[in-house]
Amino acid sequence: MDEIMDTYPEGLVIRLAHVGINTGSAAESRATAEKMARMFCTYVRSGNNSNFVSDMFEIVRFKGRGTHGHIGMETNSVSLALDYLRTLGIEADMSTAKYKEDGTLRHVYLKDEIQGFAFHLNLMN
Repeated sequence: MDEIMDTYPEGLVIRLAHVGINTGSAAESRATAEKMARMFCTYVRSGNNSNFVSDMFEIVRFKGRGTHGHIGMETNSVSLALDYLRTLGIEADMSTAKYKEDGTLRHVYLKDEIQGFAFHLNLMN
């Protein structure tokens, strides 16, 4: 663990934002979200393509990225995080990149899955 932290760029923050779970339909997404909200004593919030269980889980209404789903990570700098990940041989799928009006990279998926999960980086709010 210490060896990993020794190569980590100073000032870079990367942390878990949410876990995305793929489903097959809007009805399945809603039912899953409602069940999980009851389990974790929280609420369901509808989004464009998903139902969110608080900010912890995104229940996708279709077969989204990743065999099982995706893991959303948030960072204080998507560009700096990508620079660091490239040193580890991890590449971004730049076709998924989204930018703020000022040109700052705010969202991107990584190319490879890990254990059936896609990963994306989001800029912290």
